[in-house]
Formats: sequence, C-alpha cells, structure tokens
Amino acid sequence: MIIDHARFEEVEIAPRAIDIMNATRSMGYTTESAIADIIDNSISANAKKISIYFPPSADIIKIIDDGDGMSSDELKNAMRYGCDLNYKREDSDLGRFGLGLKTASFSQCEVLTVISKKNGRTNSLRWDPTYIEKNGCGWIALSLQPEEIFKYSLDTKFDAQHSGTIVIWENLSLMLAGESDYSSALSLKMESVRNHIRLVFHRFLSGEDGLSKIEISFNDKVIQPIDPFLKSKSMQISDVQKILVPELGGNEVSVSIKRYLLPSVSKLSKTELNMLCGDSTLARTQGFYVYRNKRLLVWGTWFRLALKTNTSKLSRIQIDIPSSLDKLWSLDVKKSTAKPPEIIRKNLKSLIHYSQNTSKNTFIAKSKLELHSKINHFWERTISSDESINYQINKAHPLILEFSDKLSNDQRKVFERLLFDLEQFIPINQMFLDMEDEKTIGFASDEMECSIRQEIGEILDRDHSKTIIQILKTVEPFARYPELVEEILNQRGIL
Repeated sequence: MIIDHARFEEVEIAPRAIDIMNATRSMGYTTESAIADIIDNSISANAKKISIYFPPSADIIKIIDDGDGMSSDELKNAMRYGCDLNYKREDSDLGRFGLGLKTASFSQCEVLTVISKKNGRTNSLRWDPTYIEKNGCGWIALSLQPEEIFKYSLDTKFDAQHSGTIVIWENLSLMLAGESDYSSALSLKMESVRNHIRLVFHRFLSGEDGLSKIEISFNDKVIQPIDPFLKSKSMQISDVQKILVPELGGNEVSVSIKRYLLPSVSKLSKTELNMLCGDSTLARTQGFYVYRNKRLLVWGTWFRLALKTNTSKLSRIQIDIPSSLDKLWSLDVKKSTAKPPEIIRKNLKSLIHYSQNTSKNTFIAKSKLELHSKINHFWERTISSDESINYQINKAHPLILEFSDKLSNDQRKVFERLLFDLEQFIPINQMFLDMEDEKTIGFASDEMECSIRQEIGEILDRDHSKTIIQILKTVEPFARYPELVEEILNQRGIL
C-alpha cells in the first residue's frame, strides 16, 4: 500500500530538552561503566595519558586526557544528543551511539561541563538541566568564561598541554544517593572504579602488540592492568581460531578466539587469585571474555550455552569482535551487555565443551592421585547400595596397623571408636564451601613436607630394604611425595 503523504498536514511535536535529559539518566549505568564510557572517548581521541581526579572533600570528578581535543564545532557535535548510526566510524573507535558522554555523565551527576583544547585554542560547553528547566529553554548549552575555565584546570597539567579534553561532573547526588558520608562513599566507589578500569582496559594499559600503551591515573596514582587470563602462568590450550561472520552489509569479517586454562587454586597466590576474580570466585567468573576493539565488554558468562560448574572454573575464552558487528551482537548504549548472534553461538558450543573438559581433567588428575589403586591410602571411598558416597579411614593402612598393634585390647577399642567418630564428623560441608570460595585447603603445606622428609629419614635410618622402599613408594603419606622420596633415596645412594 502506497501512502500519499501530500494529503496530510504536518504537525511538529518536538521533545522538550529537559525531558530527554531526565529520561536518559536511567539507562542502567553504574559509576564504573559510566567512567569507562568517558575513557572510551579519550582513547578514540588518541590520548596517551588519562587522569581522573576526585577530591574527597569536593562534590566533583574531573577526567582529563591529552588527546586530540575538539574545535568549537566538534565540541558542539560531541555535546549533541545522538548521532547518525550509519556514519562510518574508524575501525578502532570505541564509541557507539553518540550518547555515551551525555548519558554516562548524567547517570552520575547533575551538571556536565566539557573543556577542550585543539591547536592551542580552548572551547567549553556545559549542560545544566536545572538552568534549562528554570528558564524554560530548549537545547541551550552554556559556554564558560575564561576565569571559569582557569578554575577547572587549576591543579592539573591541562594548561601546559597543546591539546586535550576535561570532562567535569558536578553535584554527584545521583552517584552517592543514600550515602551519609559522601567523602568515604566516594573513596570506596572510586576504588571499585579503579579495579574496573584496570580490567576493562587492561590490553591498552599493558601496551599489547598493535596497541599504543596508555597511562591512566587516579589522583595522580598510575594504575596497573589486571590480566583476566594471567597469561604468565596460564596455558593457552589452542591456537588462535578465526570464525568468519557476515556483516549486515554482506562482507565477511573474522572473530578471533583464544582459549586459556588457569592454574589450579593451589598454585595461585592470594594476589593472583584476587586479580583473577576480585570479590567473586573463579567458578562465577569463568566463561567468555568478549572484547570490542581490544576493550573488554562482557565477561564471566557462557551466554546460557553451558552451566558454570566447580570443575570448569579454570576455563576462560577470549573473543575479539570488530565494531562492525555491533548490531549483530546487540551491543547496548552502555557497552556493557552483548549477545552473540546465532551464527556464532553454534561455534561457541563446541569451544565450551572442549574448554570445560580440559578444566575438568585437571581436577580428575588430582582425584586419581588421591585414590590411586596402587597407593595404600589413609582414606577409602565407598559407594553404598543407594549410591551415596562415604569416606572411611583405611583400617588396614600399615601405619595404622603398626600403631594399633602396640595397644592393649582396651586401648585398641578406644582407638577404633576414635577412628569411627573421626569418620562421622568430617566437616565436609564447610570444606565444600571453602573450596567454592577458592580457599586453599592446606593439605600440602611446607610444614607437612618438612615432616615427611624427617619421617622418611628416620625410617631409612632403621631399615632401607626393598620392602621399606616399596612402602615409601606405595603408602600414604610418602607416596603423595614421589619426587621427595626419590630425592632422599638418591642422596643416600640407595637407588
């Protein structure tokens, strides 16, 4: 059906500026994602240094970069709500809808001011919704006087820069809503922001191949990157894989995939574990880590293609997508949620299966050592007729038998009762919770190894026959330290 628009009368219904500003405040930004959005703009403007200032005693945040800066017309365009989504951006551009500067800022503050310098010329604009509402005006931004510009750049290096931009958030009532102690709340909030930025921009902070290294500081303290794959200790379990995906225009672009296996918890320091999962756990943070133009978008999810299990918690997969696939990945304005298209999901399922199995095999290998059939263990694992699993002390263990034989009948009864009670009251649920929280259960501490070393020495001082050597190799606790047994036997020239 063809509609003849000439038959209709045109009626303009322009939205009120204040209504649009207020409506776009509630788009789900966190302080972390809002500041990350501003940093995106700085990186797209070729900034090498980005400084974030938040005086604890002041209701203000300043984000300063040494990027290209903006001319008067460019600043007006940057402060305009929205942009042409069909406009061809640079491949490395981290922007998306042309809303980030405004929506991110107004999700946290009441007044947004931007001061920008290009070719030595300084320009400024301010959005003040209170002024707009009070005066009943439309899309009217305010330009600052020179003395105001000087005030905002005071105590910064902006005046000495040939180019760059300052984004200023004032009246942080939205960011700190419900807080009674603003100063303390702001410091805690910014600590969370700091860790978020260290993770999201870690490839820029480390100066990964193909990227110009950038420096980001908070109150003049430079931050260090958080590598979510801990590449220095983890294993890349496959070569880089490429999946060709058709853009909406028909051209094919590649999505790059790398799979990593993290070290087991027992091999991680507290600092490394905190770097990998922060206040969360490895189990909750396993999954895909999706990057757009090397900037981390979404992480710690299998996109509902698989369950997160404790045995798969060591698996993490890096996915790199270009900005040309934004629409296919349903990237939102905050650049904090994305959903893989069906053509990608089909390939991801097989990747998940292999990665999770590789992680699971790490735990299986450990469990086999704990219950190896050729080792005489302290504990036995039994399965009852109702398929419930029980763990019992191995009463036939040589060390237990040796001790029991030295007891009187009455003492032996007490000892057997003690062993039974120990079996019944293993704090298995607490142990499970500790392992879920990635707490290392210290079965193999340095003190234990020293004790085993001393005990092996005492045994060999008494007897170093083939029978004794076989016991050391097949009986716990000695058999759990085969390298130590071999070392001591070699030192004594027994082998």
